[in-house]
Amino acid sequence: MRDLNNKVAWITGAGSGIGAGAALALAGAGMRLLLSGRRDGLIIKVSSWAGRHVSALTGPAYSAAKFGVNALTESLNIEEGRHGIRATALCPGEVATPILDQRPVPVSAEDKARMVQADDCGALVLFLARLPAHVCINDVTISPTWNRGYIAQAAAIPP
Repeated sequence: MRDLNNKVAWITGAGSGIGAGAALALAGAGMRLLLSGRRDGLIIKVSSWAGRHVSALTGPAYSAAKFGVNALTESLNIEEGRHGIRATALCPGEVATPILDQRPVPVSAEDKARMVQADDCGALVLFLARLPAHVCINDVTISPTWNRGYIAQAAAIPP
């Protein structure tokens, strides 16, 4: 059987019944748990700039998937807002993360330094989490001030 030590499980309804039993069993197998009840909570899903702005760079499959994440967020707010559950789609533009090293055209260190950093996204998530429970930010887009997509578009503007 698969080793579950240090794997992560999210258990909803963990306060009683099946959820509580599942949480105890998984913790006993060495899993790290995220527990939530059925009322009052915050769900933050990482979407993308591509979930708001279609681009040839990201391609149709990625854009469609991220648009779907945004639609799921809105649907959660429609269905679960009355129970105190809030959902936010975080839509970052370019963020300097290791995945950039896998791009066909390498991203320069200078460009990476101008991008949103992972810590910037972390600070935004912390801000969202600290908002009062009666406030729901449905989606938020974060992008670098020096946005390479905007820079390319601005190059086409006559002087």
